Amino acid sequence: MRGTDEHRNLELNQFQLDKEPMSLTFYGRANKTYKGGLNQRHISPKTIKHVFSDPKLFLIYEEYIQLVRMISTDENGSEPFYRRPLENKNNLKTFSKQCLGVNKLSKLMKSICEEGGLKGAFSNHSGKRTCATQLYQAGIQEQEIMGRTGHRSVQSVRKYKRPSGEMLEEISNVLEPPVKREKVEMEVSESTERMCSKSGCTGVTAYNNCVFEFKF
Repeated sequence: MRGTDEHRNLELNQFQLDKEPMSLTFYGRANKTYKGGLNQRHISPKTIKHVFSDPKLFLIYEEYIQLVRMISTDENGSEPFYRRPLENKNNLKTFSKQCLGVNKLSKLMKSICEEGGLKGAFSNHSGKRTCATQLYQAGIQEQEIMGRTGHRSVQSVRKYKRPSGEMLEEISNVLEPPVKREKVEMEVSESTERMCSKSGCTGVTAYNNCVFEFKF
């Protein structure tokens, strides 16, 4: 998601954790590309399941959701997902019933990157762009990338593609004509002869395309 209103409208019951395997399922709702209604009756809101390879990430989600549920007054979890953290002298993690405001959410990614020491101009949209770029560079098919980013057309998701340094180098190697072997060997031979003439050495010091025959 990139829009601040999408983050502001997130609810706790849109996230489901499963331990076998350790995964998180996100159930999307109306957003920029999916408004619902008769015109989009053939389109379903996106559902994304992420299987964790790092258990620490799973535990972060699990702990946060448990803490928020402790202060929730709705059994169905239809309350805001983002809550204000509370300062605690005993270093206990607690959150307020009050949700984060629009202004705070709009600067959330920027604040995270600054505290992490990342330099550059970052916004909430940077997360979506980074997601699409990393999947593209890993060779993931466009259809699968669209399933994660929520794009409805290939043309839209292609705008987010950014080639990596390795990919650019590979393309350059393919397009650049190979240097001819004979030319390289000739240059090496001429360079060796010039070195011998300066140093006064005698005899053969380099052999190129030679056939040796020994008779006893």
